Amino acid sequence: MSDIDAVTQTVLLERQGRDRGWWDQMRACYWPDSTVTLSWYRGDGPGFVSASEAMAGRGDASRHRLSPPTVQIAGDRAFAEVPAGIEVRTEVDGVTADLVSYTRIVYRLERREGHWRILTLDCVYERDTLTPAVPGRQLTVPPQDLAAYRAPVRGPRLAPGPARLRGVGRPARRRPARAHGGLLRRDAALAARLTAPVRRAAHHDGPSAALTGSAALTGSAALTGSAPLTGSARRAAPRRAGGRSRSGSGRARPGPPRAGPRTSRRSPPRGRPSPARRPGARPG
Repeated sequence: MSDIDAVTQTVLLERQGRDRGWWDQMRACYWPDSTVTLSWYRGDGPGFVSASEAMAGRGDASRHRLSPPTVQIAGDRAFAEVPAGIEVRTEVDGVTADLVSYTRIVYRLERREGHWRILTLDCVYERDTLTPAVPGRQLTVPPQDLAAYRAPVRGPRLAPGPARLRGVGRPARRRPARAHGGLLRRDAALAARLTAPVRRAAHHDGPSAALTGSAALTGSAALTGSAPLTGSARRAAPRRAGGRSRSGSGRARPGPPRAGPRTSRRSPPRGRPSPARRPGARPG
């Protein structure tokens, strides 16, 4: 185990013994000549363990929420800093409250005969918070009762009252969903379906078809589906009566039968007479 790991485990085991009531484990982390300086205790390390045990026997328990420590090694001495939140449940004017003190626990350790132990322990208190344990209860602390203390203690963050539990600036009710959202989506789908022949004509006939054969959707045409088709768009539009139209599946649907023999639709080139059809020849 490296020196950094040994120092880290020493400070973590000391806090674990403090929270769990494992006093022998906590006591084994201090040198006999160590010193501890806290808001409620000043003395040596073994005496701090005894005072913590007596406090727990009176029902005054606390829990430490630790952040990862930072460790620096200099020979046989080490410096470790552990950010922590000390949680204590108490009562204020008959209201059960949770007091959290945010601190930086500063350890100085020394290695003697190959073992790392705590030489000094100090706490730097940064700020406190006081909130009701039951949401909705009102907790009031007069400012004059805190005037003698420093700023982080004078201004604790009290829990908001019942009228502010919804959050600052948040409306009490949600706004109803807008009803025209579905109409906009339906109109967009209709416009895409009506302009499909124009897009197909532009694809087959070239860029000029998009200019000469565009179908303009204005006024009621976008809602009723009636749009004038000109140019190549009219040729690309599906035929209704007497012709072939394509259904949604893409298959050709035949129209009514035509009268007379089927002839070719291809016209002969200009300036050349149509060739005479031979007797019995099959139509082209």
